[in-house]
Amino acid sequence: MLPSAFFSLLGLHISWASAAPAGSASIRSVSYLSTISSQCINTEFRQNWFIGECLTGEDATTRVKSAVYMANKVENDDGELKWKNDGRFDRSCNSCNLINGGATLNCNCRTTYQSKKNVSSWVGTLNLDEHISLYSGHLLSNLAGAPTAPTTNPLSPNPNPYPIPSSFTYSFGGTAHCPDTPGEAPGSDYCAWIGTCSNSSSSVWTFDGPINCYVPVIYFPQYHYQFESFKLLADGAWEVLGWGDEACTGEPVERVSPDERGVCKGFGTKVRAISVRPAFSGDPR
Repeated sequence: MLPSAFFSLLGLHISWASAAPAGSASIRSVSYLSTISSQCINTEFRQNWFIGECLTGEDATTRVKSAVYMANKVENDDGELKWKNDGRFDRSCNSCNLINGGATLNCNCRTTYQSKKNVSSWVGTLNLDEHISLYSGHLLSNLAGAPTAPTTNPLSPNPNPYPIPSSFTYSFGGTAHCPDTPGEAPGSDYCAWIGTCSNSSSSVWTFDGPINCYVPVIYFPQYHYQFESFKLLADGAWEVLGWGDEACTGEPVERVSPDERGVCKGFGTKVRAISVRPAFSGDPR
């Protein structure tokens, strides 16, 4: 779903318009003119999210705090950090921090077997200005294409009531079954394992970033769950969209709003796949 539809579903007083980045950067170098380091303060890297408070362009002091999820945008290529959709560098890199005024990601990454580097780990760096820029002060990535920039509605003094969370981790569960799984099939007992949704029941699936389109499975990828009710647990504000097909096409058939966290919500239509987007000022991709 496009970000414009996502925020309209939230009912927030935000309009969207195409916008050019606040600035551009040259190729990777410590001497490039960095938009991030010159326009953002209090940058941090936490739970695979790059966070900063950046100037909106309205004046010299107005800033917005926003975040970009990095795990699905960067890969570890033999110890080197490189931009790649669904790269999942976090699976083989650790001890990440920001350098060069917050404009460069620096991580300790495993090298490949028989790497020509002749070491088991390597310090990889990544110029964040290459694919992250400012759009009305919001940090957004253009790796998957030009983002849609949020612009504040002048009639709304607080366009987004949800702050950047202290923890990005969220989990969900509910009443779900895999109706297409034969009862005698190996692993079929998992289909009845998660039980019935209640306000005290536990969650099964855990994530820390946006989900574009996810078909729920547990251990056995061939057995697909369908939700009849749903419960989201999270410190931060997330929106969940439920889809009637596994390709997440057409319009969502169900929605769990950020204010419905922690309670079971019954679905009138069985949900075969879900999308999850931040309701706080986070890049939805």
